[in-house]
Amino acid sequence: MKLCASYQVLWWQTVLCFEIRFFAKRQTVSGKHNMTEKTLTTIFIIGQYLAFVAWTVLGILIATQIFKRDFHGLKLSSLYLINSIVFVFAYGLILKLALIVMAPIEQTKEKSIETLRNYADNFFSDFILFTLITTSVLTVLNILYLKYFAKTKLVKHTLILFIADLSILLLASYISTEWYFNGLLQEVYRHFN
Repeated sequence: MKLCASYQVLWWQTVLCFEIRFFAKRQTVSGKHNMTEKTLTTIFIIGQYLAFVAWTVLGILIATQIFKRDFHGLKLSSLYLINSIVFVFAYGLILKLALIVMAPIEQTKEKSIETLRNYADNFFSDFILFTLITTSVLTVLNILYLKYFAKTKLVKHTLILFIADLSILLLASYISTEWYFNGLLQEVYRHFN
């Protein structure tokens, strides 16, 4: 007799299987999916490093501009620093679904997978809506900031920030829903085996 319990840490899943013994044998389970877990993890880690590098460079740039009394450059650097909050939003999107560890179980495996895919698609739609609203609000704030406070080239900086914000949040939405689907798909497979 085999009893299995699973726990999910961020994006991968480890299964503890107990076989009438008092210790657990670890097994990693996998499912069929479009992107591999390694690819998703690599993209996530690159995003973390990118956020760290962006904040470090902006911090150094702002410090040098303060010492040089370059207030025009300081205004632009501050705008980019304010927009770097999308990294925090992206991390929140990823963690939101990483904490869900119970798969929807239906009468059959196929029905459970279909329900899981519907849940993942609904989450992805919600995240896309959040991404569009957040990017729109940040774009309006960027335009107002550049027009009335920084008084500099409006189109260039607005376009750069819009593309960066949209790309980061869209990628985070995709990674989050793929990890959700892949992790819980393993639960569905294990339930019906």
